[in-house]
Amino acid sequence: MRLPVDYPDIVAARVRVLHSLGTQLRAEAERRPKTPELWLAVRDVEGLAERLADPSESEWQRGFADTLISGQDLGVLDELLTFGEHGTAQVPRRVTDEQAGLLARLRVFLQRYCDREFELDEP
Repeated sequence: MRLPVDYPDIVAARVRVLHSLGTQLRAEAERRPKTPELWLAVRDVEGLAERLADPSESEWQRGFADTLISGQDLGVLDELLTFGEHGTAQVPRRVTDEQAGLLARLRVFLQRYCDREFELDEP
């Protein structure tokens, strides 16, 4: 199966969602100085957004982007999807239904990409 034609849009839209959630988490962490674990969530969400935005189109098409994606990143998405609706110490803001849909699609795409389910260009 070929890499989805719209993968740049899949990634870019989700990076925007992650940046938005990272901004919310950062504001919450600044308001709650006695909950340092929030800074770990900020690092995880913002770090994933930056790593997804970093690879060039060529790097995605050749399969090199998977070197920037780890199981921990998939776990960050799982946490946002699982606990985002109700909130936890790490995810204090509700993830909207629209954001959850976008992140769920990103989660599936990244898992399939890392599992090498797509035909990629040879380096």
